[in-house]
Amino acid sequence: MRLHPGQRANLADLGPLPIPVYCDSAALIIAVRVGSTVEELFSIYNSQDVGGGLTGELQCLVNLVDIPAVVDDLTMIAHSPRVLSGTVQIGAVQFDLAELGSGNTCGVFGRFYRYNGQWKYAAMNLGFPALAGLAGLLRVSEARLNPAPAAS
Repeated sequence: MRLHPGQRANLADLGPLPIPVYCDSAALIIAVRVGSTVEELFSIYNSQDVGGGLTGELQCLVNLVDIPAVVDDLTMIAHSPRVLSGTVQIGAVQFDLAELGSGNTCGVFGRFYRYNGQWKYAAMNLGFPALAGLAGLLRVSEARLNPAPAAS
């Protein structure tokens, strides 16, 4: 199943829980919202350096059953030091990162949200040429959002 921005899916359309998320980007960021406030940011980084840039597939599992009832929204964000390309797969649903717009290095490609007590998924199309625009949308500082992995 392929979703385009603005389309919605029920959890049954995505597949069984936990929902696997695969993303072709340097970082996958999940913003956890309570009301309109971003309470937590989770980042997963790609450390595979291929041809002078980070590429490959990031993977995580989203188990909505374990999300506290106070959480209203999980906003899914892709970030890359270069222009976004590739795909995102959330369960059985795919999204083309190029739909976030040409020249953009980060963007919101979807969100899980509660509606009448049930989790739903909506594909989104909010691309930004830099993290500053995304930080403004989420109302967090760019430093808090910057997906720079800690030195090892």
